[in-house]
Amino acid sequence: MTRIVKEHDVRRSEILDVAQQFFFEKGFEPTSIQDIVDTVGIAKGTFYHYFDSKLHLLDALIDRMLSQTLQVVAPMVGDDQLTAVEKLNGFFAHVAGWKTDNRSFFLEVTRVWRNDENAMFRHRLKMASDRRVAPILTTIIHQGVAEGEFFTNCPDDLGVIILHIGQFVGDAVSDLLLQGQRDDTRVLATIEAKVAAYEHVVARLLGVPDDRVVLFAVDELGLWLD
Repeated sequence: MTRIVKEHDVRRSEILDVAQQFFFEKGFEPTSIQDIVDTVGIAKGTFYHYFDSKLHLLDALIDRMLSQTLQVVAPMVGDDQLTAVEKLNGFFAHVAGWKTDNRSFFLEVTRVWRNDENAMFRHRLKMASDRRVAPILTTIIHQGVAEGEFFTNCPDDLGVIILHIGQFVGDAVSDLLLQGQRDDTRVLATIEAKVAAYEHVVARLLGVPDDRVVLFAVDELGLWLD
């Protein structure tokens, strides 16, 4: 049989694609490296040429997922013509818009992520978000302080704090959306209340009026219940 040799980046992406499918469908813990290499059609030694371990593979997959998401907001965050308030609201609007556009996929992925088998996946994702997402928020906050728009004595800490509160709210909203039996009107009202509470807390942390922080388009929340 002729051995197929592929470019390094192509083969690496192929391994990541297969791993992502297994992790989403089967879970991180139950998936073995053998499952992945058998599906890709490579030897274990070839796998270890790209990744030191399954955990290293997971980190690479999470990094790719975050890169794809942050690529959407990068031009806006780097726009010198936008104020910090515009960037903060735009950052969350872009991320929320991406999730809304891909809501069926996102909900299915979330359903799998919440399984016990993916506890490590969730933990590593939050760690990666601290490294890559929180600094973006911190940069925006520093810009807001310099512009006289935000008022805080601890701008270096607020990025990760706002991110963690958002993750907590996101988990609560996901639980509501994944309920088997639900009253959509009640669920929507509860989600809107949680979003409003999050925006209120962020506004207080930044020392601005509530109407300056609009992190989610309330009129789009109903789409998640269709």
